Amino acid sequence: MPCRLDKHLFTHYALPFLLFSLFSLALFYNLFSNLENQGLRLGFSFLTQEAGFEIGDKFFFSYESTQSYLHAFLIGLSNTVMSSILIIFFSTLLGFILGLLRFSSLKLYSLFASFYSNIFRNIPLVIQLYFFYHILINYLPSARESYNFFGLDLFFLNNRGLFIPRFGLTDFSFSYPVLEGFNYFGGSHFTPELIVLVFGSSLYAAAFISEIVLAGLKAIPGGQLEAARSLGMSERNCFSKIIFPQSVKIIIPPLTNQWPSIIKNSSLAVAIGYPDLLSVVNTGLNQTGKAIECLSLIILVYLLLSLVSSFFLNYIAKKFQYKNE
Repeated sequence: MPCRLDKHLFTHYALPFLLFSLFSLALFYNLFSNLENQGLRLGFSFLTQEAGFEIGDKFFFSYESTQSYLHAFLIGLSNTVMSSILIIFFSTLLGFILGLLRFSSLKLYSLFASFYSNIFRNIPLVIQLYFFYHILINYLPSARESYNFFGLDLFFLNNRGLFIPRFGLTDFSFSYPVLEGFNYFGGSHFTPELIVLVFGSSLYAAAFISEIVLAGLKAIPGGQLEAARSLGMSERNCFSKIIFPQSVKIIIPPLTNQWPSIIKNSSLAVAIGYPDLLSVVNTGLNQTGKAIECLSLIILVYLLLSLVSSFFLNYIAKKFQYKNE
């Protein structure tokens, strides 16, 4: 038995790892040999050099073109994290609503949610982003003819983005957008690229989340609902106190797998010109020629983001299941 166990471990674990290690060593040896023959050297010293390009969207950090590539890459990373958080929030909210509509006994609601899910799940996300971006840029009004929400002169939407008031938490300041010439100044500005990325990606991810929610609701045995009705509970109480609390335990684990996919899909922002991590690092690659270093940074950062988010969300899922047992 021990011999069989050792053979099994060698065949399924040690041997593949050994082959992968040998392949990696050969690959890196070939890479470094070619670089040496061309007089090139690997290194990340370029990160301290001046970037020399502007970045339209900036969250959490200020940025000037005279700052380093490292600072520019941090801006791209913060844009990726911020957009991913917004997409996760809106897609989860919309996905739960759609899942509840599909579970509804009203055929009109169920058909609408089913139609929505089938449409958005079967159209590639990048095509949806192109479509919404084209609509936003070409069919929204100019700054002088902006949509004025609620008639308060505080929220404006046009083909240059969304303009809203800004509250300063550190100095307790208040700033609101004001039209000066052909554009708005003051307040907070969300560019068309960010709006399209969050809007389109949220609609796309919500279609998948609605399927997860629907599966969780349908997993609850029908006998529990019948027992609750026999006790005189209303349909609303049956759902809120019997069906939904139990279904959440089933919904959370697959939902936590969906969120890392949202982070990875946010890299499609480069298709519409949003300066996320991939876009900013790609600009640095074109300027410095450091292809291997820049691509390695992209791979490493997205890998770390996915692993950290998966670990954190799986921890939450286990805690949630433990509390409900």
